[in-house]
Amino acid sequence: MIGTRTETEMVAYALEVDPGLLPWIPELLSDFDELGSDAAPIVEILRELDVSASTRVVDLGCGKGAVAVAIAKELGCRVEGIELFEPFIESCRHRAASAGVSDLCSFRHADILKLAGRTEPFDVAVFAALGDVLGPLDDSIGVIRRFVRPGGFLLICDGYIKDGGTSDFPGFESYASRDEILRRLHSHGDVLRREVIEPTDHTEAYAREIAQIEKRAEGLAARHPELKADVMRYLENQRREYAHLETNFVSAIWMLERGA
Repeated sequence: MIGTRTETEMVAYALEVDPGLLPWIPELLSDFDELGSDAAPIVEILRELDVSASTRVVDLGCGKGAVAVAIAKELGCRVEGIELFEPFIESCRHRAASAGVSDLCSFRHADILKLAGRTEPFDVAVFAALGDVLGPLDDSIGVIRRFVRPGGFLLICDGYIKDGGTSDFPGFESYASRDEILRRLHSHGDVLRREVIEPTDHTEAYAREIAQIEKRAEGLAARHPELKADVMRYLENQRREYAHLETNFVSAIWMLERGA
């Protein structure tokens, strides 16, 4: 159950790794600046909102800060990133400094579930490709909207099962057809203002990413033979998940306007 997981279990679930491998995740994912979501389309969708320097954005589960920093740099608004995996926070701050937006970005190590409803409401909340870490999509929306003022916006990067596809893979059990996902998006009375269906052919990108993970996994296993079984299991699970995504999943970005 989502609410009964420890912080370590939550992080491990989100990163799709056994808890024992968490100390090695920065190395295994060191080639990935963006974890799950491409910042460019997110920035372009937010640009349509005519955001300004006074706009406050929160990036929930900000990873290494790629999306948060891109929003601040391209749109000039203030962004707060919230991330549960503490080792990523330093990466976020380094990225913001390198991009010259440290004055616009702040990053916090915190649990989204515990923080919901306890911050000053933001104008926009971004929840980018974290899957069902907060539960099924309708439950996730219920959490995310607590960070947003009425009339503000929720930007969700997620997806749905293709026609004829299956959700029969660990971590994808709560996914459904597009019609059902759209129903869940509206389940709290918010209004769908924008939908972007992302390209369905990720063959080359997925192959490149798997090769990067494989290289890091093999290097880690060679240096630490005691980790080899766990590292190879992680690598094989990533291969299977990428294959499942390519065959069964459609990625999308949805922008909701929060209701009262």
